[in-house]
Amino acid sequence: GNNPVNWVDPLGLIWAIYNGWARTMTIFSNDMDFLGEYPTRNETTRSSLGQIPSGIYDVGEPRGPRGTTDKSTGNWFIPILNVPGRTGIGLHGGGNSTRIKDPFAPRQGWVPTQGCIRTQNEDLEDIIKFIQQDIKRNQSNRIIIIPKYPMSGFGK
Repeated sequence: GNNPVNWVDPLGLIWAIYNGWARTMTIFSNDMDFLGEYPTRNETTRSSLGQIPSGIYDVGEPRGPRGTTDKSTGNWFIPILNVPGRTGIGLHGGGNSTRIKDPFAPRQGWVPTQGCIRTQNEDLEDIIKFIQQDIKRNQSNRIIIIPKYPMSGFGK
């Protein structure tokens, strides 16, 4: 199945591990060299379908830069593909809330999402550079999701 505990990537294409317990995104090269670790959040609004489910997913090509047109996601959006029962899930910065003074600031702060993983805008810029390098080499990218809450299906 899609349980990250029981999965081995035979092609070595794992790109990132999101750890909801530690609130971090750890980035690796396709050769598994450590590239960086960034603070992230996957707190969700009451109206959402909840946190992104555990699993291993492909990562799409980053969308952006979009300027200041979308406060909720910021300048960039990285789609996380084929998440069961979800559409429009991804990794992004921004934050459309009165609690965020400037959703386009390098370190804009934290507010809940509709299920996406939020990162700080300047950290997302670094992550996008890694993805774009892989795209130039025609390499895929994958993300392992380890959510914060056991009820999301991790370990079943």
